[in-house]
Amino acid sequence: MRFNSKPTLMALVAGAWLVSATTDAQVRRVDGCHFQTICVRLTPAAGPPGPLTPNCGALPILEDGWTEDLTCLGPMNDQLESETYQFGFFGPIARQIVFVEKVKIPASTMAIPFVIVEDVLIIPCNPRCSANPAGEDFRLNHRPPIFFIDDVTFPPIFADPTGGPTEWLCAFILPAEDLISFFGNQFPMELDWLACADMDSMGLFYGQPPTPDTDGNGCPDSCLELAAPGHFVQHVGIDEKGSSLVDFLLNNRFHSLTTVDVFEPQTNGFIPPMLPGMKGGESHNTRPWCFTIFAGP
Repeated sequence: MRFNSKPTLMALVAGAWLVSATTDAQVRRVDGCHFQTICVRLTPAAGPPGPLTPNCGALPILEDGWTEDLTCLGPMNDQLESETYQFGFFGPIARQIVFVEKVKIPASTMAIPFVIVEDVLIIPCNPRCSANPAGEDFRLNHRPPIFFIDDVTFPPIFADPTGGPTEWLCAFILPAEDLISFFGNQFPMELDWLACADMDSMGLFYGQPPTPDTDGNGCPDSCLELAAPGHFVQHVGIDEKGSSLVDFLLNNRFHSLTTVDVFEPQTNGFIPPMLPGMKGGESHNTRPWCFTIFAGP
């Protein structure tokens, strides 16, 4: 995919939905630049590779994502494989929600650091059904409440020139009470999330300039940025999950797209819920899955 170096008209128009984030009650922007973040390398996904050339290898990609309770991370805060979809809230006590990204780096001859910078949008969970045919898809002029976390910056991760493709789990932590203060205290509160990440913010893989820090928060911009022209940061190596937001921002004018396609859980299916809080019909196609905040310990 080729990104234009100058903001196009459709990027200017499409990005405008966050212009009023500081005044619009529908959107709350939170600076994620200095959030507590974690990155842990998993065991190699495959054995050592055969002979590689400089043409082998690729940029990291977002593979998966889930939520987890902070109490499940273990004494070293590195046990990110657990999945939690229910978080209790009782009086002043709120769970800490860990948002986990599973990242794959294919085998590569370049042992360069990748600093992934991510924007996360948290919205109400609203499965598609006959009474709600649009599901969680939304138009720019009729968007849901959005808790927008800007520029979450993960620790550097590295490709392994000798060990084959590798997988990493990267995560950030958010108190459940931050979401309650925005979405209200109507329990149970069911929320969904989507993410857009710059996988090459330092510009080392594609030989492009590093992503700028136009808002001055000390972290590179990623995807959506109020201080950037057009509000959509067009940088080679942007990946996403949970929606087709990037496709909309890049192509809505050319392909006559009218809504952002959000991947929400289905109302039924043959994959039964396996963990408390999981919704029926959820599968790999709908991840990251919805999660629930409920009144209770």
